[in-house]
Amino acid sequence: KTMLLSKHKCLNGPAACPSISCQACSSTVARRRRASAAPFLPSELCVHLKANQRGFAYNTARSHTRNKPARAAPHGRSAVTEEAEEVLPLMLKVKIGLAQSTNKLDLTDCRLHSVPPQVFELTNLEELSLAGNCLDTLPPQLGQLRNLKRLGLAGNRLRELPDAMGQLEQLEGLWLHGNLLKELPAPALAGLTRLTTLVVSGNQLTSLPDTLGSCTSLQELTAAGNLLGSLPPSIGNLQGLRRLVLNGNRLEQLPAGMAGLSSLKELWLQGNALDGSCLAMWLPHLRALEQLSLADNQLAQLPVPLSKLPVLTKLWLYGNSLRDPLDMDAHPKLESCWLEGNPFTGAATAQMLGDASHVPSLRHLGLDLAHLIQAADTIGLEALDALVAGAARCLKVAGSFAGDTNHTLSFDDSVDSSSGSSSDGSA
Repeated sequence: KTMLLSKHKCLNGPAACPSISCQACSSTVARRRRASAAPFLPSELCVHLKANQRGFAYNTARSHTRNKPARAAPHGRSAVTEEAEEVLPLMLKVKIGLAQSTNKLDLTDCRLHSVPPQVFELTNLEELSLAGNCLDTLPPQLGQLRNLKRLGLAGNRLRELPDAMGQLEQLEGLWLHGNLLKELPAPALAGLTRLTTLVVSGNQLTSLPDTLGSCTSLQELTAAGNLLGSLPPSIGNLQGLRRLVLNGNRLEQLPAGMAGLSSLKELWLQGNALDGSCLAMWLPHLRALEQLSLADNQLAQLPVPLSKLPVLTKLWLYGNSLRDPLDMDAHPKLESCWLEGNPFTGAATAQMLGDASHVPSLRHLGLDLAHLIQAADTIGLEALDALVAGAARCLKVAGSFAGDTNHTLSFDDSVDSSSGSSSDGSA
C-alpha cells in the first residue's frame, strides 16, 4: 500500500486516482467491484463458478452451434466435471426461474435423461429447447404447454413421440432431426394445424402418416436422410408449402397429389431411386418452382420440358443416366444447371454449349471434361473451341484427362475448373 501511494501519488487512495493508465489502481478498483457484485449471485453458485469457467464456456459455444454433429470435449475439459454436476441443478433452477418472465427456456446440452418436472409448470412457455440431451422418451405432460410455439428436440435418442403432442395447438416450429424415430404419431400431427416448420431429418422413418395433410399451415418440410419409400397422398393438401426436402431416402414413386403444391419454390429429391415416370404427372403443375434437385437418381430423360417451369433458376441433374440434350435455349431465366456424371453424347454436349451462349441469365453450366472430349471427336476441335468460347462465362468443367493429353481446349480466364454441383442438408 505504501508503494502504491508513493509511486502513483494516489493521496486519497486508488478510487481518487485521475490517471486512467494507472494499472495498479485500475486492477484494485476492478477487484473491489467484482467483490461487491458477488453477493448478487447465489453463494453456492459462486463457489463453483471459477472452477467451472472453462467448462461452461465450452458448453455455451456448443449450444450456439447449429446443425453440427456432437463432438467430444477437448482434452482437459471432460464433458462435465464433478463440480459442474453439482452446479447443474442450480443452473436449471436459474434458467427455469428466468423462463417465468421471458417465456423462453433453453436447456440445450444439459445432459438431461428426462425433462425436469418444473418445466411443465411453465404453462405460458412459448419457446422450449431440449436439443442435444439424452432423452429417449417424452412424458404426456408435454401437452400441458398449450402456449408453446417453438419446440426443439433435435439430437436426442427419441424412439417415439407421445400423442399428447397433438395438444400443442399453438405450435409453429418443431425440430426432431437426429433422433431414432421410426414413425410419427398420426393423432399428434392431426392437431398441429398451425405448424409452419417440421424438420425430421436423420431419423429412421419408413413412412409419413396421412394426417400430415392436416398441417395446412406448413411451409417447410424437411425429411432428408430417412428410409421413406413413399409419401402420403394427403401431401397435396399442403398448398402453402414452400420448401420440401427429401434427399437421401428410398423414394421410387411420388403421389399424383404433389400437383397440389402450388406454392412450392424448392424441391429437393437428390439421392433417391426415381426413374422419372411419375414426375410427368405433377411436375408441370409446380409453376412457382425456383430450385429443383433431381441429382443422383435414375433418370433416363428429363421428365418435362424446362419451359413448363417458367421461373426455375437452379437445376441439379448430375449423377443420372441422361443422354438427350436439355433445351436450355427455351428457358431464359435459368441461372445454374449441373449435369456432371451423365452419359451425354458428343452431339448433345455440343448442342447444350451452343444453347448456353444464347441464355443471358445462365451463370453455371456443369459438365464433365469427358463430355467435351466426346464433343471434340464429334464436331471437331475447332468448332468445339468456338462453342466453349461462347459459353465461357458460365461453363464449369469437372474431371481431368485420363492418359495422354493431346487435346488442347482454350478457356476464358474466368472459367472455374471446379464443379458447380451442390446439395441441401437438410437439405
